[in-house]
Amino acid sequence: MTTMSTEPETMANGPDPTATQGLERGFEMDDSAWESDSLERSIVRSLRRIIRAVGLYSRELLRRRNLTAPQLATLRQLRRKGPLSAGDLARSISVSQATVTGIVDRLERRELVTRSRDSEDRRRVVIELNDAGREAVATSPPPLHERFILRLAERSENERQEIDRMLRLIVQMMEAEEVEAAPVLTAEPSLHEHPSDEPVGDHRV
Repeated sequence: MTTMSTEPETMANGPDPTATQGLERGFEMDDSAWESDSLERSIVRSLRRIIRAVGLYSRELLRRRNLTAPQLATLRQLRRKGPLSAGDLARSISVSQATVTGIVDRLERRELVTRSRDSEDRRRVVIELNDAGREAVATSPPPLHERFILRLAERSENERQEIDRMLRLIVQMMEAEEVEAAPVLTAEPSLHEHPSDEPVGDHRV
């Protein structure tokens, strides 16, 4: 069996015309799969609605509070648990310490959090909400993932297991198993990126 390279080969007369034949065949679709009442069309429409709902929430949060979903998740965790070190905060919201440092840097510049030395261990720096941060949390809409988790908890154990199984299958079908993802529903890029600060409407974490 011939193994196809993952990189297109460039030949003297241009790309190899056979290099993408298998890929093209793999994506051929029967027209009947796209009929207006087909199950396939209904499933894709549902996926699109989920994507749009996440995007609409992210834009509304940015418009109303000038916060991204990861920033709000960070603020809410600090309100819930009190002062935390960067490492403890990173673990509590399931991101790397480098990522949480970037988030906290932005929140500190906006004067929503403060960094200070732990009163019991001066070598340890902790992050905590200030009054402006508490107000931001109180006046922001609940994170989309928290609302979803509350509704998910209303389903039976069997239903939750089936939802998990089907979503894992969808991830596999979308070839997204290797995509990094924190448990936060957001339209921002990967939480492991560190884009520079830009005006409202950018994709900051």
